[in-house]
Amino acid sequence: MRRLIKQAQKWEGFTRPNPMVAAAVVRDNKVIATGAHKQAGQSHAEAIALKKAGDQAKGATLYVTLEPCTHTGKTPPCTDAIIAAGIREVIYAVEDPTKKVRQNPADDLLKKAGIIVKKGLCREEAILLNDVFFKNARTSLPFVTLKVGMSLDGKIALPSNESKYITDVTSRVHAHRLRGQASAIIVGRQTVMIDNPLLDTRLAPGYPAPTKIILDSTLQLSPASKLFEGKTPVMIITGPDIPKSAQDCFKNKADIIQVSHETSGNLAWHEILESLYTKGITHVLIEGGSQVYTTALMQDIVDKVVVYIAPKILMGAESLSPFGGPGVPRLLDAKTLCHVKSRFLNPDTMISGYLHDPLLDFEH
Repeated sequence: MRRLIKQAQKWEGFTRPNPMVAAAVVRDNKVIATGAHKQAGQSHAEAIALKKAGDQAKGATLYVTLEPCTHTGKTPPCTDAIIAAGIREVIYAVEDPTKKVRQNPADDLLKKAGIIVKKGLCREEAILLNDVFFKNARTSLPFVTLKVGMSLDGKIALPSNESKYITDVTSRVHAHRLRGQASAIIVGRQTVMIDNPLLDTRLAPGYPAPTKIILDSTLQLSPASKLFEGKTPVMIITGPDIPKSAQDCFKNKADIIQVSHETSGNLAWHEILESLYTKGITHVLIEGGSQVYTTALMQDIVDKVVVYIAPKILMGAESLSPFGGPGVPRLLDAKTLCHVKSRFLNPDTMISGYLHDPLLDFEH
């Protein structure tokens, strides 16, 4: 099952809005065939593995990282294919939380056909594999990852705003993969004005191009910014009182989404996320700057944090830190990551973890 989880993860970013799933047909402790779901609308993992196995699937065991689907979408129900193939036993890692499957669970259909069903093998790993999918199903909101590249002393730019490049190219390549795994990138207007970024995945070719989203409460962004180049969709999130004449500057360049302000005067993040989800955005990657990072944390909408730390010390009280705001009154109130992972990218180090535990959220 752990091998299947790794196999499924190779397709992160390509299957959205579907989950990443892999399956294997096993007979006499030997893997006969495997399959992985690669793109929404294409065959599911179970169907691929069963087709490869052919007649050898009869009487075999099917391992799968997610409960088989029971409804017809762009593809037929996987439970139908399992029953038709003559599978003797199905072992899956975790339940599918979507309403259609919960209303018609795979266990009931498979057991009625005389198939042995077991579940829960590598359950926690399987939940973390599809953290985005499970949050989408539970809340009808996008999953939010906050990404920071900073120095050893926690700085993201010099007082002059120079920030290219604090981290090494190894970190930047990895970060571009993160972009490809998300369905949208979010930055603030200030970041666009200073860096004039493309917000593409050029350092990680082959990944789907994420939608570019800019937070600009007063709509002062220049229509000549580089991010408008190319065919990738662009959205601008702005305040509720922006006149149509100002919006017309971006006609045929970007979709304008107007949201309200929360009590502190910042754009309301929950309203932003609700609007983005209705437009098919399932996973957003917040890339800066400091004001955007800070408001996202203060409004408690961040699910996961990924930090790239370069072995550089910038010093200086005026050098920019990633997070501002009032700070926590006590250490006990610190925002603490769980399921923390670290990876040496030579010379940088990446640390990642969750602010909201997907395992606890899944159970609720």
